[in-house]
Amino acid sequence: MKRDISGRWLKIQQRFGIAAPRVAVYSHTPWYWRWLWLAVLLAISAVAAKWVYDAGRRFAGFDQSEVESELAITKRDLAAAQAELERLRAIANAAENRFSIERTAQQKLAQQIRTLEQDNAKVREDLATFESMISSDARSGNTLAIYRFKVEPDVLPGEYRYHLLLVTPRARRERAFTGRLELVVTLT
Repeated sequence: MKRDISGRWLKIQQRFGIAAPRVAVYSHTPWYWRWLWLAVLLAISAVAAKWVYDAGRRFAGFDQSEVESELAITKRDLAAAQAELERLRAIANAAENRFSIERTAQQKLAQQIRTLEQDNAKVREDLATFESMISSDARSGNTLAIYRFKVEPDVLPGEYRYHLLLVTPRARRERAFTGRLELVVTLT
């Protein structure tokens, strides 16, 4: 028992003796002042954290104001490039329209030239035929003469059209030709 009492006595001595823990006495502060100080401390911490964050970004080479100015310059350059693109597209469209008009006109002229060349060839052929008819000895004879005999394919396959010019002798010119012409075609 003695031991129990001495153990308790030691605990009491530690509490109130020279080895006792220090005690501080503070005046009472209301709870709202404590919360206000906590809010001010958090605000100061947030401002300091933002400043450290921005300083770290600047130190790493990323400056927000520099990026914003470069973004504004890039937007301005993009707008200028788009305006230039629209202007060049309009010029290209106008040039393409002119080119298509010129190409169409050239095709029409080429078609007209081909048509005129064909007409010219027909007229020359007719002229040559009539010149040969005038200078021919067949006109002085008593028989019919065939000039310009042409065979051309028709629309349907296997069918053909023919054109020929019959010239009567001078002696029979006063009266119209009455008779029969028979063409015999033999395919071998």
